[in-house]
Amino acid sequence: MNWNGLQLNKKFPQIPCLSQIEEIKEELKNRKKKDISIFLPFNYLYENDPLPHNWDVTSDSISIFFAKIFGLDQCFLIKDIDGIYDTQNHLINEISFKDYLEYIRLDKIANIDCNLLIKKKSSPIDLYALKLIEEFKTNCYILNGISLKLRIIEFFSKLSDKDKFYTKIYC
Repeated sequence: MNWNGLQLNKKFPQIPCLSQIEEIKEELKNRKKKDISIFLPFNYLYENDPLPHNWDVTSDSISIFFAKIFGLDQCFLIKDIDGIYDTQNHLINEISFKDYLEYIRLDKIANIDCNLLIKKKSSPIDLYALKLIEEFKTNCYILNGISLKLRIIEFFSKLSDKDKFYTKIYC
């Protein structure tokens, strides 16, 4: 995650990189609406070691964990898919974490095309992230960050929700 943050900073050097929790909290308190910064989480995670060490924990869980630390009640996960699809290949715009777990258990999550040649299971977030969504009462949005149709911009635009591509997982 630090490496990705540093790569973003190379492309956008005007966006500051911050690595201390207090810096981010201060920035959140004093920020103007359009100010952004890049958080580099490695030092905090290395010094505090707050999360389990297994493959159920990925950057998804880490992002939700830090959303809680920063006092945010929602987290946006930028992925390479539009969200979670059911077995009918319908995008699920909103689903509770409990229903999502049930969909997984009952194998109701669709196979989706990533590049028309490769089918993969639609498992856009790690399982520990679901535990954190419940524990922290944090809504989590899955947005497509590589779509040519600029799904992130669409999400924050004035389009009606039916014209947007995302999945919200709520507690």
